[in-house]
Amino acid sequence: MINIANILKDAPKGMKLYSPLFGEVEFCAVDTADSTIVVRTEHGDKEWFSTTGKYKINKSHFLYSDSECLLFPSKECRNWETWLLPTKPMFKVGDWVVRGSGFVYEPLLITEIRDYYICELQNGERVTYTLNDVYKNFHLWTIQDAKDGDVLSADECYVIFKEIDGLNIKCYCTYHYMGFNPSFHINTLQNKTAFKPATSKERTLLFKKMQEAGYQWYAGKKELKKIQPHYDISNFHAGMPVLVRETSLNAWQYVPFSHCYIGGDGSTRFNAGLVGFTQCIPFDGNEHMVGTTNMPDECYINW
Repeated sequence: MINIANILKDAPKGMKLYSPLFGEVEFCAVDTADSTIVVRTEHGDKEWFSTTGKYKINKSHFLYSDSECLLFPSKECRNWETWLLPTKPMFKVGDWVVRGSGFVYEPLLITEIRDYYICELQNGERVTYTLNDVYKNFHLWTIQDAKDGDVLSADECYVIFKEIDGLNIKCYCTYHYMGFNPSFHINTLQNKTAFKPATSKERTLLFKKMQEAGYQWYAGKKELKKIQPHYDISNFHAGMPVLVRETSLNAWQYVPFSHCYIGGDGSTRFNAGLVGFTQCIPFDGNEHMVGTTNMPDECYINW
């Protein structure tokens, strides 16, 4: 059975409780000798309850030892197991928090506190958590909660977090600074603890600036790659050495290019050696592809 005295031992004097016997009462103290709970009624009389909330006719004796609990947090709340001692909010608006345990959880930004917490995920979605859930399961986000690929921000500096394998070094692959002279950088910072998770707006801005600088972040592989411009098929000309094939299941063949035309299905076909093909890439730079069915770099895919 739950020990109510343990729950109330740090409660402030005068805190309101409820008893079906006396109505609203004020908490006075928990007696250190026997853990008796002392309350005061609205008429100023002291009353006593056991550690399990049973009424005591005086400090030392029960009125009915087999009675039920007759002391509760409030008239509406009669479940001590789900009730939390009122305190100052554990977190404040603007705090980043994360759920503890062995699982990987996304950081949450607290945007509003009522009788529950309203939080925002990094994708901008808003979620709600009860005070009880947050008190029991969440803690303030620290750099120790950062994972490879997380987007962080500090002083208008937006970075993608990376932990160097085997060296136990927390570092940050910095891809973008926002400041007096916004620019795009690729470098590494170490031991900078002022970072916090980036908001959805900051993440969007970072990836936008990456793209403008000619880079793309591949979240699955946690890699940053230079965006390769697509090869313009207008660069093909008669006599140019090319590799061609009909489908991705066919091997690449080396032939001289002739011309392009639109096939019956509306697709572009590449004529070489008097035959039309659906796929065509320059031979120069792709010599290793001859006789294979490998896919070329994305920059050459124009079909």
